[in-house]
Amino acid sequence: MTLINAEQKGLAQLLDKHGQLELQKTVRALDKDDLYFTFIRERVNPTHQKELGNYFNDDPCNATFLASAIRHIFVHGDLTPSAGKTEAGTAEAICDVLSDAHLHVMSEEFGDRVEEMLDEIYGSG
Repeated sequence: MTLINAEQKGLAQLLDKHGQLELQKTVRALDKDDLYFTFIRERVNPTHQKELGNYFNDDPCNATFLASAIRHIFVHGDLTPSAGKTEAGTAEAICDVLSDAHLHVMSEEFGDRVEEMLDEIYGSG
């Protein structure tokens, strides 16, 4: 985010062009009983709680906050694979989907910026 002069709260538009709404639907389908993110929501700061509220209401949310909420409570020792009576496989699948999506966005955005820089240096075409 530092390289593109962005803050987490301002990434929703950038994520939208990479299928953020589809990602949100995929995660919701994996956590069909809302056990995983209900457990997480109770343990994170108000900013994360707000984005998780959007997620629970099926409103667009900034998916980076789903991932950082997981990271946050894992680091503080509250998160286990079966947190909130979630099946370990569900937690693993959610983390895999979010990680893969974030890596895809970073790769695509990096590639776009390299192309822009090359066009600026050498001209397009």
